[in-house]
Amino acid sequence: MEAKLISPPTYIEMCMLNLKTTSVSSHIMVVYRAPAGNFNLFLNRLDDSITCKSIYRADLNLILCSDMNIDYPLTMIEKDSLTQYFKRIT
Repeated sequence: MEAKLISPPTYIEMCMLNLKTTSVSSHIMVVYRAPAGNFNLFLNRLDDSITCKSIYRADLNLILCSDMNIDYPLTMIEKDSLTQYFKRIT
């Protein structure tokens, strides 16, 4: 049996839910990164999504749930890049 690539690899999948109550407004973002996906592309797309002017506001709570497929003991560069990114945006 021969397998063929039907579509290019998916680097990032995300879904966002806007939750509003009378006292709080929050976005819940769920993010998935394919294990073989390009990490830099993933980080750029994540940043584009989080810092998008229609999404990001200082008074808005963002809850990020994710499976980023980073093996922390083995991938120091990716771990450090992600850690620095989160420090920068918080």
